[in-house]
Amino acid sequence: MQRILLILSILGGTLFCLDRATASEELSLTDSRPFDWETLQVLDLDTSQRIALAENPSIAAAQDRVRQAMQRVKQARSAYWPTLDATASYSRVSLPQSSPLNFQPPPGIPSAFPGIDDPEDYFDLGLQANWLLFKGLGRKHANASAQAAERGIREAERDARRLLVASVANSFYRAQLAREETAIVEANEDFNRRQAEDAKARQRVGTGSLSDVLNFEVQVNAAKSDLINAKRSYEVAMFGLAALLGIPESRFPLEMELIRLERETPDELVPPEPEDLVTHAKSHRADILQSEHAVERARQEIGVARAPFFPALNFYASLDGERRGDASFEGDDFGDTLALSFSYNLFSGGLDAARFREAKARRDEEKKNLA
Repeated sequence: MQRILLILSILGGTLFCLDRATASEELSLTDSRPFDWETLQVLDLDTSQRIALAENPSIAAAQDRVRQAMQRVKQARSAYWPTLDATASYSRVSLPQSSPLNFQPPPGIPSAFPGIDDPEDYFDLGLQANWLLFKGLGRKHANASAQAAERGIREAERDARRLLVASVANSFYRAQLAREETAIVEANEDFNRRQAEDAKARQRVGTGSLSDVLNFEVQVNAAKSDLINAKRSYEVAMFGLAALLGIPESRFPLEMELIRLERETPDELVPPEPEDLVTHAKSHRADILQSEHAVERARQEIGVARAPFFPALNFYASLDGERRGDASFEGDDFGDTLALSFSYNLFSGGLDAARFREAKARRDEEKKNLA
């Protein structure tokens, strides 16, 4: 009994420390503070993307999914360890009046059941350990599946960032383009207004015609209409950018403006090589990597589904104590058990086979999704 008690005590202390150590591991994802718009005068693309990533709830939700996946990996890893349970119970038993144990003989006649009290108090203590030694490598595949799922969710979080950054860039460039179009239309209006004034001057001195004056005035009015449309497009683009960045009421401060376009360099005007870009995308795009991890997870799930086709080997140890009347346990009140069990399922109504075929079909589906 002392040997079993020592083994269970050491095992319990080890598992307790391991559980506390793993519980203290957390994902370090920094939560950014709200952005101070009062200090910003000129908004560039990098700042826009940083603000969007810091304050977007979808990114925060994706980070929470990563934390969940990390804990599922730890849950799968815990299957390698034994379980240790402590039990304690108290019961008070009252015998029925018709029970032979409750029979009270006449005075002077000895009782056939000495030492029986009614009611009687019972105290029980127990410590049990279970350890699954083998189950068809199911735990190995379950761990690999959980790790593949975690990697896939990390890539999903990275893909959410990629899509958000791309959306911010498109909206930012659209706003810059609308502002440049506004400047072009304003310059066109000024040009046609000067031309109209020159045409009027030529008409006054007799060297110009009325049709020239009317033509340039039409061009001026058309430029005014284009300017109204350009300004409206710029306001809509800025409104969309502000909404994407999560700005209250989707409106930038009036004194803030977008950074001016830089002059393009010769390297930026060189046409890209499509083959190199496609090759880079296949090995770096988060959505493709996420799909690859989904295929790996589905492949490992096949191993999990195959595990029930193998026998299970389990080790069991327990230390149990029982005492009547009071809770002052002594060494003689305890007994111990050691057991090694073997089990093999012979028939489950086709459940295991159906799960195995389902896992293979899921793997084929993920392969087609990747393709």
